Amino acid sequence: MLNAEAVRHQLSSEEESVVMRIVNCADRVARDWATTPTGQPVAADRSAVVPPMETALERADVLGELPTTLAACVTAAGGTLDATPVAAPPYVAITSIGPVLRATIGEERLVIRFAVFDVQEGRYVRQGTELDEIVEVDVI
Repeated sequence: MLNAEAVRHQLSSEEESVVMRIVNCADRVARDWATTPTGQPVAADRSAVVPPMETALERADVLGELPTTLAACVTAAGGTLDATPVAAPPYVAITSIGPVLRATIGEERLVIRFAVFDVQEGRYVRQGTELDEIVEVDVI
């Protein structure tokens, strides 16, 4: 069984700079968005989230590092990848909530979400600045 807690530890120690760079990219994407009365950045359309986030990650040299991050997390979880991951689906996807890393190991699937955005009432909202606020790890 893959160890999700070991993945969280890997992300908070060895991969912390990648996580913080993802947060910085999300901040850049949301910088020009409208804000709620509480000051939270919001966008009405998915196109204001996904393409700009992918561009920001690429420009910050984060997108190319995500496959290495995924491989390190799989190893930390106690698994072994059958193939070398690449910065494209099925291993890496940029979604409306942020980057998602996925790996299938045997009968299990490791899914790591960097939820730097949320969908609330049909709008995209910038959320979270700390690892424990944005990182979601699931073993399915």
